[in-house]
Amino acid sequence: MSQIHEYLPADYPRIMHQYDVWHWIKAVQKDLWAAAKLVSCAGLDVWISSITNMLWWSFSSSVGNLTLLREKLESIPDHVTDIHVFSENLEHVCCSHGPLGPEEARNKAWLDPDCLAVTKLRA
Repeated sequence: MSQIHEYLPADYPRIMHQYDVWHWIKAVQKDLWAAAKLVSCAGLDVWISSITNMLWWSFSSSVGNLTLLREKLESIPDHVTDIHVFSENLEHVCCSHGPLGPEEARNKAWLDPDCLAVTKLRA
């Protein structure tokens, strides 16, 4: 695949190569399910569908803005650890869902920021 990618721009400058987000998200999901099977990543499995939704939302709501996309993707590990404000970001400074009240109590536990599951999610 990388050989094709290197070959196209030089010899075919008019072809605009685009990556399929669906395949990338599917690969991330596969890695998350593999990590969730580890005893040291307990609790990750219940977050995988939410993480997938956040990935789709990040791409669909950041079209044409790579800074915003990068900040949204990098905020996902913080989001699953109950951190919803990102002061170091330029554009995505907080989660768009607003404060979570008691009526929106999570049916899944927040992950510890120092746990292996969050480290794997950041990778």
